[in-house]
Amino acid sequence: MQIINYQCSEVRQQELTRLLILFIIKFVQPLYILKNDAFRQFIHTCEPGFAIPCEKTAKNLIHEAYIWSKDQLINLLGSTVTSIHLTTDLWIARSNHRYIGVTATWLTSDFTFYEILLTCNYLEYSHTGEVINDELYQIIKQWHLTNTVFTIISDNGSNMIKGINLLNQSLPSIKRQPYAAHTL
Repeated sequence: MQIINYQCSEVRQQELTRLLILFIIKFVQPLYILKNDAFRQFIHTCEPGFAIPCEKTAKNLIHEAYIWSKDQLINLLGSTVTSIHLTTDLWIARSNHRYIGVTATWLTSDFTFYEILLTCNYLEYSHTGEVINDELYQIIKQWHLTNTVFTIISDNGSNMIKGINLLNQSLPSIKRQPYAAHTL
């Protein structure tokens, strides 16, 4: 049997790598998929000359995509937002790690609706009102939203109420809106 040595051109290799990283991002795949024998066999059957990138390269490419996307999102926010609404929630994972998630919702002047996840941050410290205030302030500042946020929806936890009330002292235009389901 003759073995044929396939090689991708550099342009083809870059395009396939871009598509692979896009697949990992869009379908929230773990990076260990790059080491999975069945996955590797499938890829090499489809494209024998494709050199699957290592985990370090994939992480670097994902980080580059994040930086590019973040810049694009900051530009979109800056050019389309006159007022924006945030929703936030806190939780503790089974691993006992604490997280805060923040989504943003807004309408453009031509009534295009946007809803995006701004962040899902690890919180090193407990969920006190002061920690929540500090984290929300940093998130709002990071996304250049200090002059456009008008409401934040949250649960009715006393720590969340306190955190947003503290935030209101430095950003007085922000009002807290409770989750309807929590209130009922």
